[in-house]
Amino acid sequence: MIPPPGHSPSPLSTPITALVGVIKAVRNSVDTSEEVTALWVTHRLEELEYADGAIYMEDGKVVMHGDAASIRSFIETRQSAHITQISS
Repeated sequence: MIPPPGHSPSPLSTPITALVGVIKAVRNSVDTSEEVTALWVTHRLEELEYADGAIYMEDGKVVMHGDAASIRSFIETRQSAHITQISS
């Protein structure tokens, strides 16, 4: 989808493949300097693949924090339960 003139595309409509270069550049900066820390905020679970850790929040409150794989699993379980609930 091409946005109208003067409008930027929604980050959520941008394919992850288009963002991988940015993610890798940030990761490289963090990995090569002790003076760099990056905080990455996203709604995309696939971006957790590049994270050292993650924090899951709901309604502005921390629900869980830990390694990226555990957070992703936690979110996917919650999503499945929610889909089951609304499909019943």
